[in-house]
Amino acid sequence: MTPDALSLERAPGLLRDAISKVGIRAFVATPVLLPITEDFPERFFTTADGVALVASRLLEGPELDLEVEVADESKGLSGNWNIEARYDGQGSVQLVVFSAGPSDQLPSLLAHLLGPAVCEKVGIQRSGEGYRGARGEIEVASLEAIMAGVACGWGPLLLTGAFRLGLEPDVIAYVIAMQLSIRELNGDSETRPGINEALSGDELALIGSAEELLEGENIRSLLRLEDHRRWPAIVPREREVPLMNAGRPVFRYRETSRIGLLILGTAIGVLAGLITQKPHLTIPLAWLVFYFVSYLRDHDRCSDSECKKTLPIDAKVCPGCGGVIAGRVTKLSDRLEAAEAWEEEHGISYRAPDSGRFRARVRVSNGEENVDEKSDEK
Repeated sequence: MTPDALSLERAPGLLRDAISKVGIRAFVATPVLLPITEDFPERFFTTADGVALVASRLLEGPELDLEVEVADESKGLSGNWNIEARYDGQGSVQLVVFSAGPSDQLPSLLAHLLGPAVCEKVGIQRSGEGYRGARGEIEVASLEAIMAGVACGWGPLLLTGAFRLGLEPDVIAYVIAMQLSIRELNGDSETRPGINEALSGDELALIGSAEELLEGENIRSLLRLEDHRRWPAIVPREREVPLMNAGRPVFRYRETSRIGLLILGTAIGVLAGLITQKPHLTIPLAWLVFYFVSYLRDHDRCSDSECKKTLPIDAKVCPGCGGVIAGRVTKLSDRLEAAEAWEEEHGISYRAPDSGRFRARVRVSNGEENVDEKSDEK
């Protein structure tokens, strides 16, 4: 496909404006987010919580104080994602979830939905000229919002989302090619291999065609960026090991070796009684000693049958599977019933505790609050 000539002509200027307002760090230094499990490792527990987790990860790189509220109106409906973004014009957005879909499609969809909020936050005027979705999930994705998203480090997500949403992908591939050139000038040796591994053959072909169009261009001059020796240093990518229960409830289960040790104590007490001829003393004494030893050996474990990690007394999150410790069960067979009761009590308002790295700008609501319903319609 041949990229739209007018879009390509406008792209460098729009991208230059987005970089200047969003900040150069996310464009040249912090890791570019990819549509892979390592960048979005959580297995979320509820629809609203999953959207909040993914939105939080998207906002980690660009250091923008966006306010995002997530409201779940899905009532359990699933199949394809249907999320309405309501913008207030000041950089705050409410994401109302009417239907949930595959978790691997959520990052690219949210990258598109958060782009307009970034524009509002940093003062980028959106013309409304851009791409119309073939299936209508996003009525208009403005060029300005696309450039703001690329400046935030979401380019590969936007490209993947363009294919899924029926949006024109060529200009996104064009600015990704520009970003790759800039990042390699800054000493980035990780982003291109990551993109080559994460994206599809069609997506990579578009980037390759864009690089051919840009061959011989001085991208730094085209974007009017300062000398690369003054740019922020590349931030190494930290690959996170996916935790199977991150954001989901698990329970403490007290594992005890009491019965086995009491049997052993009885045997030793009987043997000692035969030797001393005082079994009425040795057997109770052995019981007492081994009961005390078994008490010292007791410890809490995670109730997940695939984890069973030992849980420290003060732990709020399981160090093995990432599950949120939501209480205690006396029998492992009770854990599913306890999880259902806990879900019914907490509902969508639940937010998983974490180190504070995420969720600083994202909150989950019950969907009943009054909001400004200004949307992205043009």
